[in-house]
Amino acid sequence: MRLFDLHIHTNFSDGLDSIETIIDKALEKNIYGIAITDHDTIDAINYLSCNKIKFNNISIIPGIELSSDINGEEVHILGYFIDCENINLNNELRRLKEDRFSRGLLILEKLSSLGLNLEIDSIINEAKIINNGFIGRAFIARKLVSYGFVKDIKEAFDKYLGEDRPAYINRNKLSLSDSIDLITKSSGIPVLAHPGMIKDKTIVKKTIELGIKGIECFTSKHTKEDERYFVDVCKKNNLIITGGSDYHGDKNNLGKFYTDIDEIELFKLKCFENKII
Repeated sequence: MRLFDLHIHTNFSDGLDSIETIIDKALEKNIYGIAITDHDTIDAINYLSCNKIKFNNISIIPGIELSSDINGEEVHILGYFIDCENINLNNELRRLKEDRFSRGLLILEKLSSLGLNLEIDSIINEAKIINNGFIGRAFIARKLVSYGFVKDIKEAFDKYLGEDRPAYINRNKLSLSDSIDLITKSSGIPVLAHPGMIKDKTIVKKTIELGIKGIECFTSKHTKEDERYFVDVCKKNNLIITGGSDYHGDKNNLGKFYTDIDEIELFKLKCFENKII
């Protein structure tokens, strides 16, 4: 039995922890390995490749979480074992990173116009130093909390940053088909992330038609009812059943939701091909 937490975010996107801290925490949890699945970026994976990081016997799967748009609803697709040197993948991620940064600036300006006096230049510099230039809504929400404008991240989204809230700015996203296609053509395995959050459940069927290979059934975003429902969907459609914490560093849930790699033949093969196990 080799247990992997297949959904983890670092400070290269909207996570709080460095990759080194995450490896140490995974070791403490006695799990076999993790998948780094930052939002729309593989910078953490590239960082690992270019630096002599001590893995401490923790296996790491290169992954990503792509944000997609279908019928006005945001849907996330996880990609595992992606080829991080794929040219088309890198070109698309570069564009998405630029778009996300520009959108972050617009949100900060919108908040300022609403009377929330944030030190925008300071926040931008911090994002560049600590978050690799990633200015996501979660990062901004934490700033609203630290400035005392809201009591927690949920209130930040409910009052200002959520869809249809006064500081919400839509951003460019890939189509659902493009997300799945980008992962597949990068030699990756596309998996639907936390589908319990999707309002229009017909979208789940659409992702299956478009070629996803699995569904994240076990995650911090799901109820027990969600778990049972999506496990049944996987069994009926011959899809991989995965689990991951969706760890961002603000909750102690790393390793709480996991996948036994030995139960998934495709993942086992990919692990051996990539010398991960």
